[in-house]
Amino acid sequence: MFVPRLASDLECSDEIRQRARTLAEQAEKRGVTTGVHPAGFAAACLYKAGREEGRWLTQSKVAETANISSTAVRTHRDTLQQLDGKQKVGTKSTT
Repeated sequence: MFVPRLASDLECSDEIRQRARTLAEQAEKRGVTTGVHPAGFAAACLYKAGREEGRWLTQSKVAETANISSTAVRTHRDTLQQLDGKQKVGTKSTT
Protein backbone atom coordinates (compact mmCIF):
# COMPACT_ATOMS: atom_id res chain seq x y z
CA MET A 1 0.00 0.00 0.00
CA PHE A 2 1.31 3.42 -0.95
CA VAL A 3 -0.38 5.41 1.83
CA PRO A 4 2.26 4.76 4.53
CA ARG A 5 5.21 5.66 2.29
CA LEU A 6 3.60 8.82 0.94
CA ALA A 7 2.39 9.84 4.40
CA SER A 8 5.92 9.48 5.70
CA ASP A 9 7.36 11.47 2.79
CA LEU A 10 4.78 14.22 3.39
CA GLU A 11 5.36 14.13 7.17
CA CYS A 12 1.67 13.56 7.87
CA SER A 13 0.31 13.06 11.35
CA ASP A 14 -0.88 9.65 12.51
CA GLU A 15 -4.46 10.92 12.29
CA ILE A 16 -4.09 11.84 8.62
CA ARG A 17 -2.27 8.59 7.88
CA GLN A 18 -5.01 6.50 9.53
CA ARG A 19 -7.84 8.44 7.88
CA ALA A 20 -6.20 8.06 4.47
CA ARG A 21 -5.79 4.31 5.01
CA THR A 22 -9.45 4.06 5.98
CA LEU A 23 -10.47 5.99 2.86
CA ALA A 24 -8.31 3.75 0.67
CA GLU A 25 -9.58 0.53 2.26
CA GLN A 26 -13.23 1.55 1.97
CA ALA A 27 -12.79 2.64 -1.64
CA GLU A 28 -11.08 -0.65 -2.43
CA LYS A 29 -13.96 -2.61 -0.86
CA ARG A 30 -16.37 -0.67 -3.07
CA GLY A 31 -14.36 -1.51 -6.17
CA VAL A 32 -13.39 1.99 -7.23
CA THR A 33 -9.65 1.36 -7.08
CA THR A 34 -9.64 -1.32 -9.76
CA GLY A 35 -7.50 -0.23 -12.67
CA VAL A 36 -6.29 3.02 -11.13
CA HIS A 37 -2.71 4.07 -10.39
CA PRO A 38 -2.21 3.02 -6.74
CA ALA A 39 0.15 5.86 -5.84
CA GLY A 40 -2.26 8.34 -7.40
CA PHE A 41 -5.21 7.04 -5.43
CA ALA A 42 -3.17 6.95 -2.22
CA ALA A 43 -2.11 10.55 -2.85
CA ALA A 44 -5.74 11.61 -3.23
CA CYS A 45 -6.66 9.80 0.00
CA LEU A 46 -3.90 11.67 1.83
CA TYR A 47 -4.94 14.96 0.25
CA LYS A 48 -8.58 14.46 1.29
CA ALA A 49 -7.62 13.24 4.78
CA GLY A 50 -5.33 16.23 5.24
CA ARG A 51 -8.11 18.63 4.29
CA GLU A 52 -10.51 16.90 6.70
CA GLU A 53 -7.95 17.15 9.51
CA GLY A 54 -7.20 20.81 8.82
CA ARG A 55 -3.76 20.28 7.28
CA TRP A 56 -3.81 21.96 3.94
CA LEU A 57 -1.65 19.70 1.84
CA THR A 58 -1.51 21.15 -1.65
CA GLN A 59 -2.44 19.09 -4.67
CA SER A 60 0.88 19.97 -6.26
CA LYS A 61 2.92 18.84 -3.23
CA VAL A 62 1.01 15.58 -2.92
CA ALA A 63 1.29 14.99 -6.67
CA GLU A 64 5.01 15.75 -6.71
CA THR A 65 5.63 13.38 -3.81
CA ALA A 66 3.66 10.59 -5.52
CA ASN A 67 5.29 11.36 -8.88
CA ILE A 68 1.93 11.95 -10.57
CA SER A 69 0.09 14.97 -11.96
CA SER A 70 -2.12 17.32 -9.98
CA THR A 71 -4.87 16.35 -12.40
CA ALA A 72 -4.63 12.74 -11.21
CA VAL A 73 -4.96 13.89 -7.60
CA ARG A 74 -8.08 15.89 -8.49
CA THR A 75 -9.60 13.02 -10.46
CA HIS A 76 -9.17 10.57 -7.59
CA ARG A 77 -10.29 13.20 -5.06
CA ASP A 78 -13.48 13.65 -7.08
CA THR A 79 -14.04 9.89 -6.98
CA LEU A 80 -13.71 9.96 -3.19
CA GLN A 81 -16.11 12.90 -2.96
CA GLN A 82 -18.66 11.07 -5.12
CA LEU A 83 -18.47 8.14 -2.74
CA ASP A 84 -19.04 10.55 0.15
CA GLY A 85 -22.33 11.52 -1.46
CA LYS A 86 -23.52 7.91 -1.48
CA GLN A 87 -22.14 6.90 1.90
CA LYS A 88 -19.39 8.63 3.74
CA VAL A 89 -16.24 6.73 2.90
CA GLY A 90 -14.52 5.60 6.06
CA THR A 91 -17.67 5.08 8.09
CA LYS A 92 -19.59 1.89 8.69
CA SER A 93 -22.77 1.23 6.80
CA THR A 94 -25.96 1.20 8.86
CA THR A 95 -27.53 -1.46 6.66
